[in-house]
Formats: sequence, C-alpha cells, structure tokens
Amino acid sequence: MSWLSKFVFVIGGGIAACGFPPFFVVPCFLISVGWLFYKISESERWDKEIVTYVCLYWTSFFAINLYWLAIPLSFDVKQYWFLIPFALFAVPIILSLYMLPAGYFAWKFRQNLWISGFVFACGNFFATLMYGKFCPEFPWVLPGYIWNAGDITIQMLSLWGVYGQTLLTFVICSLCGIAYAQYQRHQSYKMAICWNFIIISFIFIFGYVRLNTNPMSYTDYKVRVVKSNVSQENKTTSQQRYQLLKTYLKYCQHTDREFDVKTEKYENQGQVDFIIWPEASVPYLFRDDFDQLISQLCAPLISEELLLVGVVRQDVTSQKVFNSIVVLDGLKNVIAKYDKRHLVPFGEYIPFRKYIPSTFRAVANTIGDFDRGAMSNMVELKGLKIILSICYESVFSGEVVSTEKGDVIVNITNDSWFGYSSALYQHLQIVRARAVEEGLPLIRATGFGIAAVFDAYGRTVALLDEYQSGVMDFYIPQKAESTIFARMREIFKQMKFK
Repeated sequence: MSWLSKFVFVIGGGIAACGFPPFFVVPCFLISVGWLFYKISESERWDKEIVTYVCLYWTSFFAINLYWLAIPLSFDVKQYWFLIPFALFAVPIILSLYMLPAGYFAWKFRQNLWISGFVFACGNFFATLMYGKFCPEFPWVLPGYIWNAGDITIQMLSLWGVYGQTLLTFVICSLCGIAYAQYQRHQSYKMAICWNFIIISFIFIFGYVRLNTNPMSYTDYKVRVVKSNVSQENKTTSQQRYQLLKTYLKYCQHTDREFDVKTEKYENQGQVDFIIWPEASVPYLFRDDFDQLISQLCAPLISEELLLVGVVRQDVTSQKVFNSIVVLDGLKNVIAKYDKRHLVPFGEYIPFRKYIPSTFRAVANTIGDFDRGAMSNMVELKGLKIILSICYESVFSGEVVSTEKGDVIVNITNDSWFGYSSALYQHLQIVRARAVEEGLPLIRATGFGIAAVFDAYGRTVALLDEYQSGVMDFYIPQKAESTIFARMREIFKQMKFK
C-alpha cells in the first residue's frame, strides 16, 4: 500500500468534488466515481488496502465539499478550537464510512460487472439516503445536485426528486466504470456506452421540452427582498446591531435596485405587496407585546404592504424562544407567524445535552437551545398561499410542503456564518431544487450570501450575488402543474397516516 496509491485515491475524491457547486464540472463526478468502481471491481481481495483506498477517496470528496463546516468555529477560536479538527476531518471520515458497504458488495459481485455495477449504484444511493434522511440527517452533498448545473438538466427533479436523481447519477457512474473495465478486459464495452448515451440524452431532451413548453409567466403580486450583506463579525456590538436594523429600514424606504420583469427595465414603482427580510434580521429579541420595536419595524410600510421578517421570538405566554418568521402590517399588527420546526443540531440545539461529559459541558452551555415550532408553515396572505421555511429546513427534499400545495415558497436564511465559501453556492442550489421538485416559485432572502428568486422550473428571475447588498423588486412567477414528485410525495404521506 504505497503512498502514491493513497495520493491517487485522494486526488480522485477531489476530482469528484468538482462536480458540485461552485465548479459544476459534472463529468468530473461521473468519471471519477466510475473509476472508483473500476478499481474496486479489479481488486483481488477485499482487505485493509482496498478499504483504506475507498475511505480515502470518499473522505477527500466530503472534506473538499464540506470544509466550510469549520468556519463558524473560527469566529471564537479560543472557545471552539478543539472542534475545528472534528469539523475538517472527523465529519468527512464518518460520512465516508457510510459509502463503504456499497464498495464491499460491489466487490463481492465483481465477476459479473453488470450486477456489480447495479449493486454499487444502489448501495451508494442507500448510503446517501441513510445520512441524508435518517442519521445524521445531513442531506447536503447528494450527487443528484450536480445536475443543477443547467436549467435543462435540473428538470429531472420534477420526476423523482433529488434522491431519485442521485440513484440515476450513480447508475451513470457505474456504467462509466463498466465500460472502462470491459475495455481493459478486451470485452465489448459498447452496451455500457450506449446505455449512458440513452440516459443522458433523455435528461437533456426531457429538460429541453419541459422548459420550452412552459415559458416564464408571472402573477400580479409584487415583492421586495431586502439584503444587507453584513458579515457575522460585524453584528457583535450594540452599535453594529443598531446600524444593521437601520440598514434594513432604509432599504424598505428607498429602492436602489428595482428590476421590473414585465417591462425588463429598472424602474421605481414604489409600493409592493410584500417586503421580505432574511433570517434573524432583527438583531433584538421579538415579543408580541414589544410595541416600540413593532412600531419601528412597521414605520416604512405604506398602504397595504406586509412585512415578512425573520426574528428570534419569545412567546408571551410560554416564554419559549423560537427562530421565527412574523408577518406585520402597516397598522402594527402581528397577523401571522411561523416557528422553525427543523432545528440545526449543534447550532440551534445540542442533541443529547444531558449526556455530554462534564469536560465539554461548559462549551455546550455556550450554545442555547431554541424551542421547536409546532404550527403549520402555510399562511394565506392577500389570497396568496405562502409556504414558509427557515434556513436548514429547505435542505430536506419532500418536507418543505407539509400540507396542501401553496402558490410560492419563501425561504429566509443567514449564511453569514460561512463567509465567502462554497457553502453559499451549495445552499443556493439545494434551495433551488425545492422549486423544481414541488413545481412552485421560490423566493430566497438572505442577509449574507446569495439572495435569489426562481420560477417553478428553477429558472432565475432575480438575483443579488454574494458581494451585493440592496433590494430586489419583482413579480412572483406562476406556479406549475403539480409535478410527479409532488404527487408521489402526497401518496406516500397519505399511506403513512393511514
């Protein structure tokens, strides 16, 4: 087991990572994972050597895609320094172990490349399903997302969602490996190449037809999304927090970036239906009886405008604290609210807090626990059914729409914890996938990172990139016909509750 061989597998995992945003070099993932299957199928023994190679490959893949997990810890290095190696190395190693059984069972059936390839694809699919849906519920680097590289290729998500596309992606990888293995064995490899050609052609033809038969169309609802682009280190002092609130209030009153999609011109048309601020944009605790704060937030609203704003909310009755969205009108009324239900482990709560060893309890106590919301994420405002989600909730395929289908998805988030890293691009593409899966337009408001609006087919309507601040004014796109994915999700949900 030479160091050169280890290095080759590390490089292989790094090449596969280039298939994900912000690079989106899709062939890198397909060919690299296909090469991994070939190396497994050609191994004479399943021993420590091949296990090490497979683990090095996937560890490299996950480490390059998820290095940004260590960035939030760097804001207080003195407190969390010992957790940085865990984020950089332990998390990728743990995730790589999920992929190991797929390699083993593919090796067991190596005498028949077609069966081995099928087992390899299915095994890796179940591994991603396991770490994405069950434990640790971290559906981030799912291979199905590499097809977000283009408006055409992302359309497959409307059929079977990101997990179905992940399975198809591993099938393509296996076919690449089968073709190369057959070539090396001096066997006919045309069948594997032919199947890959058919599958990839179908992806492009389906996407092309779906987009060209559904041109962009818009509702009459006009929205303004506000973005401050203030980094996390500039929110620490009371003066900085006060300035942050003033920035948001200023952008409600003045429009320095209005693009009217109907006229395709920058215009100043004043009033909108909804103004959306990002997650935790109000840098103070919010309560329904804090009249002075509510008056300040509602001051810029004119006529029938509504403000959807991300707050840290304390319930007046129970005293529980939530990560919330509240809806305010110009008469200073709280007319709707939603409390986040899917909290971020180790960020918004500490799992198994009472079992943490006393050595680490002091550090754990620096992270407070938010309470978990229980209310529906659907609100109806001005006749528009809006599905609300906060940050991490948007990464769970099939779980954003929890009740009836709405008219638009609104996702508010705060990516300032991750600086100018690849997390900004990855998070954006994950959220974009929800629009295509559900056939609903999606509005993404973020204080730092990339704010964007997508139509029901994942096409970009408006965008403020990671270096821009200001506002986006736009009309909400029309929703699409119910997708096959959405219908299947409803069927499974009904079966679950029977």
